[in-house]
Amino acid sequence: MLCFHNSGAYCFSMASNYNSHCLPAEVMVHQGKDYLIRKKQTIQDILGNQEIIDFSEVTKNTKEAIPA
Repeated sequence: MLCFHNSGAYCFSMASNYNSHCLPAEVMVHQGKDYLIRKKQTIQDILGNQEIIDFSEVTKNTKEAIPA
């Protein structure tokens, strides 16, 4: 476990999923007690917002098919 007492602006709001890197869990410690305030992100969380496009249907309607 790694603890930062104060990270300033470098917290969840500035985090990204660059290279599909999952975001870590966040724990708050108040008066000596720890509280999970954000669960660790999973790859399913990242991929769940993506849409799959069937490009075969798109190329059927064009004069020139896009090579695979």
